[in-house]
Amino acid sequence: QFAEAILRFSAAYGVDARLVVAIIAVESSFDPNSTSHKGAMGLGQLMPSTAAGMGVTNAYDPIQNIAATVKLIRGHLEKYKDKPDAFNLALAAYNAGSGAVRRYGGVPPFKETTRYIWKVHNLYKQLAPDMFQ
Repeated sequence: QFAEAILRFSAAYGVDARLVVAIIAVESSFDPNSTSHKGAMGLGQLMPSTAAGMGVTNAYDPIQNIAATVKLIRGHLEKYKDKPDAFNLALAAYNAGSGAVRRYGGVPPFKETTRYIWKVHNLYKQLAPDMFQ
């Protein structure tokens, strides 16, 4: 169910499915019932306000969560596509929010965010070595 949804929404939004897998693995270890200490929910660890803003009625529903996760990462990739560090900025925005990226003029100096970028990048590199040649 997760794989089919990841493939379907990745194709629909033009995001590499392997990147989505890396993000979800780092965010929740594929636990659809995961809740962070900050209140982020489900597979993609959506914050309640983000989920609501994206029309998600149940952030613990894997299909709704995956759809929102892919759409959200697509938006961040699109927003930063012309910046030199676009990939890291998109991941930073997913983790810390676009506002934090804007406030700091780049990747925020949060240990959690820098660690998050490193983890997603390394897993994505393992899943998609062809993207890093």
